[in-house]
Amino acid sequence: HRHAGPERGGGGGLRFKDSFGLSALARVGSRCDRGSVQLEATYPIAPLTGGRMPGFFYLQWFYGHGESLLAYDERSLQPRFLFGFALVR
Repeated sequence: HRHAGPERGGGGGLRFKDSFGLSALARVGSRCDRGSVQLEATYPIAPLTGGRMPGFFYLQWFYGHGESLLAYDERSLQPRFLFGFALVR
């Protein structure tokens, strides 16, 4: 039986009205080598389309343990970059 133990960490964000949004999250697990870092950036699509299209461009970078619930006890061997669209931020 594996026990994940408590997780400690913190994060924060910065958002400018009708402009960039940035956020960071760092987590440390019960063991020193079980942490992760996640950085996110968003930018509204509306200014680029004359206000006709809502939503945001979304960019995420992740490195460490716990990328998903299925792989909680596995470490990503290389950083993951994700680019997409979001309806809200």
